[in-house]
Amino acid sequence: MPTACNNCASPLSGEYCSQCGQKSTQEEYDLKQLLVDTRFQIFPRASFVRNLVALLFRPGHLTWLFSQGSRIQVMNPIRLYLATVALCFVLDAWLTPLGELSSEMRSNFPNVPAATVDACVQYGWQAAKLTSYITHMAMGGAYALAIRRIARAYHPPKVWPWVFSIHLMALVPLFEFVFSVIVDNLLIVEGLAGTIGCIYTFLAFRKSLSLRWSEAGYLAATGALVLIPLLFLGFLVRAIALTVALLPLLILEIT
Repeated sequence: MPTACNNCASPLSGEYCSQCGQKSTQEEYDLKQLLVDTRFQIFPRASFVRNLVALLFRPGHLTWLFSQGSRIQVMNPIRLYLATVALCFVLDAWLTPLGELSSEMRSNFPNVPAATVDACVQYGWQAAKLTSYITHMAMGGAYALAIRRIARAYHPPKVWPWVFSIHLMALVPLFEFVFSVIVDNLLIVEGLAGTIGCIYTFLAFRKSLSLRWSEAGYLAATGALVLIPLLFLGFLVRAIALTVALLPLLILEIT
């Protein structure tokens, strides 16, 4: 066992450094250990799958736990949001039938080379999705400010509106992905996501703040006046981003 920490050079008196917390070990660092360390850097201690299941099926539970100080079994909300977005992005890229969309666009722009059409569709869809995720982050900030003001009479913890909003925004891409698999109309997808989101916030308000049903209903109804316009704003931003990405096709077709 080494006598000094490999990270900060402080004297060691046990398995872990008392100054920086790094584990003292003489084991050779190989690929397996690198992957294990990466896993704990991204998902430290708390299980992503367990947190995601709780987020989906126990509205407000994770928000309540985090607001009460739980940091071991509950993932950091921002990490949970980023992991959820990454999962949705991978699933969307894998399952979205871009080939059918490319075929339709080739018939609409017969004078444009097929490779150009395919590239515009591919990058346009990815740009629209990334723009949507960035918009969700901005929406989350606006929603947090709104519910902080709405719920101040119930004296929630200071971190509560931000955690509540981030958890909700982590669900939005999941809802949109699931409904987009079922329905191919973006406007209907946003409408379904907004409806489910309002029901979810009603249950989450009640659990995370320990409210009565009537109090949770009041907060959910008031919050919906903010949430639904924000969701449709996200739809407009995505539609604009996709239109801008496909604009070169129209220019090439005209010229």
